[in-house]
Amino acid sequence: YYVALNHVDATYRIPKTFDKYRIEYALTGEAAAQHYAPWLTHVSIMRFRLVYSNRIEDALSELEAKLTTEGANLSVIEVASPKDIAFRRREDDLWYAHPIQVYLDLLRLEGRAKDAAQHLREEVIGF
Repeated sequence: YYVALNHVDATYRIPKTFDKYRIEYALTGEAAAQHYAPWLTHVSIMRFRLVYSNRIEDALSELEAKLTTEGANLSVIEVASPKDIAFRRREDDLWYAHPIQVYLDLLRLEGRAKDAAQHLREEVIGF
């Protein structure tokens, strides 16, 4: 999706909207890695693991999120069960995926994500 917000606004507005609609989420990917172990100079996309509900479309509509094939700054990873984000952590008013989940998600991505995964593994996970 593309949301017409700068990264600072998106970091707080998107999760607040998910909270408003009682959507269980966990921030993952580069933005979560940057929270746990800062390393990247710029994060251009926010990736959220979400427990599917019919409220997701309402939240995305409120955010005026546009489905796009390129230039996305919001990625939604639907998970099948609340168990898939059971070990999330609430920090700074946001829910973050567990560092190991963030690491695994980063390994599936392209570009600098794999480097961010290695940095997260060394700095936070410890192996």
